[in-house]
Amino acid sequence: MAVPQPSLADGEEVSIEQQTLRDQAAVKAQAIKALLREHKGEVENLLVEQEEEWFNDDPFVIISMENMASQTKTKEEKVYGATNEYHEYGVHIDSWWIGTSRALLTLVYLILFALIGIIIWQFMYYQYQEHVIAWVIGAIFVGLAVPLSLQDIHYHMLHYVSPLQRHYMRILWMVPIYSVESWLAVRFNSQKMYLETLREMYESFVVYSLFKLMREFLGPKEVALWKLSKVASRHGKTVAKHPFPCCWLMPWKLNAQFLTRSSLGVWQYVVIRTAMAVMTCIFESYHMYGEGTMDWSKLYPYSVIIINCS
Repeated sequence: MAVPQPSLADGEEVSIEQQTLRDQAAVKAQAIKALLREHKGEVENLLVEQEEEWFNDDPFVIISMENMASQTKTKEEKVYGATNEYHEYGVHIDSWWIGTSRALLTLVYLILFALIGIIIWQFMYYQYQEHVIAWVIGAIFVGLAVPLSLQDIHYHMLHYVSPLQRHYMRILWMVPIYSVESWLAVRFNSQKMYLETLREMYESFVVYSLFKLMREFLGPKEVALWKLSKVASRHGKTVAKHPFPCCWLMPWKLNAQFLTRSSLGVWQYVVIRTAMAVMTCIFESYHMYGEGTMDWSKLYPYSVIIINCS
């Protein structure tokens, strides 16, 4: 096999040692090309298998690699007077949000210490009445749950390396919101309906965030459809049946129809749940809600039926 000789520029002198190294490099290049041509099919199959493993392990690996290739490791820009640093995965870390999170966490711990003094004062003022004891017990659990949840959210901000983490933080906010709302409802029982309504509105938002989290785990639409087809071929099914008691409904095909209808189902619940929460506040202000009573002249029975159907 003839090895092409490297061309030299005019007046360039090459030693025997340098010429030998160049010849060896050219021979190795020709040998590698010959091997690739000979085993072209095996190399392509190996690449396909590796790509499937990447998709199975993490649908964002290839997307992250593309982001890393298109961006430099660190960039800086001014946003709200703060510096944004871009992580190697292509997700920015906003120092403004980190500082805000630290301030909020510090404020929560200060409120927690103040809450201990309020508990002692309430015990002494109301002379250990039953409703005060219930309120104090609830305050103890709130004092444990809220700081732990906010600490977890703060760590997600400090180590923000994936867009998925914003959904984690939205879901984690349920703990402080639910615990504080329940505690205030025990303490201010006459206002519990309005507090519960605000909680239910956030609940619908969390349902949407959970769906978005699962949807983004599947990857872009093309990747998600590929995974659905893989699941269908593995189980020998092309449709997904509804669980009881909705088993009488038509099954959904495991293709783009499944993704579209899932999105519509979540969106209609978010809209209806929020609308019913607002209507609850309005009807309660006119004493026409009737919580816990099956009085058909009140809103409560209709609200229960609509939300459960949704």
